[in-house]
Amino acid sequence: MKLFFNNLSVKFTRYEMMLGRAVLTFGILLSTIGFAAQIYKNYLDKANGISMIITLLALAVFMFRIPYSITKKAWHLIPADFCGVVASVVLVVQWFIVPAASLKLWTLVQ
Repeated sequence: MKLFFNNLSVKFTRYEMMLGRAVLTFGILLSTIGFAAQIYKNYLDKANGISMIITLLALAVFMFRIPYSITKKAWHLIPADFCGVVASVVLVVQWFIVPAASLKLWTLVQ
């Protein structure tokens, strides 16, 4: 398994700067636009809800950070990022299959 990731690391090396910039860009977008949108949405709804912007930005961060972590050989980040991708995909799917009125039931903070 380690040999597989080492070979993958060599292939991603030429994209290291682009992946690093993508991680930085999406991280900043997540913390500025995403959280601000969630706060505004909570204010309008007078309740906590799931923001699609935060979910999609988080998905983008995790998806760019996995290959970036491979180029940096930061193996310990990959499992957490993989879990983040799965959770983000679940939230995106949930956005479309759960009726809007019951979205508030899925929040952790009331």
